Amino acid sequence: MKRVLITGITGFVGTNLLNHFKDNEEIVLFGHSRKQNFDKASGWCYHQPVLLSTLGAQTLNENKIDVIIHLAGIARDWSNQYKPED
Repeated sequence: MKRVLITGITGFVGTNLLNHFKDNEEIVLFGHSRKQNFDKASGWCYHQPVLLSTLGAQTLNENKIDVIIHLAGIARDWSNQYKPED
């Protein structure tokens, strides 16, 4: 089994990728997002994604992550809450 971490898992591309993987029994999904829940992803996958609160080397090693798919980003800031360095 591959252990896959998706950053930006609750975003538009992340939720569509979850839908793509929903019936794949060979993948265990992990996620990271600024949002603290998986409302959009709930019930979509063979293995419910596990939310990782940090992405440090220790966390990745402890969870034996094989692959990272980096989708995190800020496409637009309609709430005007982010700074350029974010």
